[in-house]
Amino acid sequence: MKEKSTFSVSYFLRQAKLYKNGEAPISVRITYNGLRTEFISNQNVKPEFWDQKSNKALGKSTYARKVNGFLDHIYMSLCDSIKDLEERGMEVTAENIKNNYLGFIEFKQVSLLSLYAEHNAKMEALVGKTYAFSTLQKHLTTIAHLKDFLEREYKSGDIIMDKVNTQLLMDFEFYLKSEKSISNNTTIKYMRNLGKVIRMGLNAGYLKRDPYAAIKYHYEEVERPFLDRKELQSIIEVP
Repeated sequence: MKEKSTFSVSYFLRQAKLYKNGEAPISVRITYNGLRTEFISNQNVKPEFWDQKSNKALGKSTYARKVNGFLDHIYMSLCDSIKDLEERGMEVTAENIKNNYLGFIEFKQVSLLSLYAEHNAKMEALVGKTYAFSTLQKHLTTIAHLKDFLEREYKSGDIIMDKVNTQLLMDFEFYLKSEKSISNNTTIKYMRNLGKVIRMGLNAGYLKRDPYAAIKYHYEEVERPFLDRKELQSIIEVP
């Protein structure tokens, strides 16, 4: 069983660095699984208003509420930083929590069409070995429809993977059925082709959440009429 992580945030006054207005900067200490790191926040407070024991400004004045509200915001943002690291598959440490909060961690920005093009290029290299050419053709058709969709409906030549959400997928599905007059079953096949690329993005950390998680597809039953005797005979007689 995985051991539960510990996380805490505390604040300290840097009284040795008093500003001309009598305020001192507040230092933020992050402790995660016993390891600590600190940074100086953008929030200052007058020492006579600060209570180190309670880790907040004293009183209910507008001044105190403003300081404490800012500290609450820092705490919530640090919690979001942890969640963001987890969703991206990055190691959660005190240092990473701090750096992610401060914006020091740069996440690679990859677009949907460029990732799909990369997928198709790799598939093309394996045609005849792992994939049939017909499988590649299906993906080439899917990316062509996707490009048309983004240009027409989103007025964009591409979109960053991090912006791909459930609504975009639903819009694409509707576009295929309404604008391209593609049947339900064939539309589902295109959506599942795209789904393979979305999973690539998830595994690489380009997406935080699976936009397909809330979508369910259902194939429609298609009645295939039996061939009559004349049709069967024509097939048999083909040289």
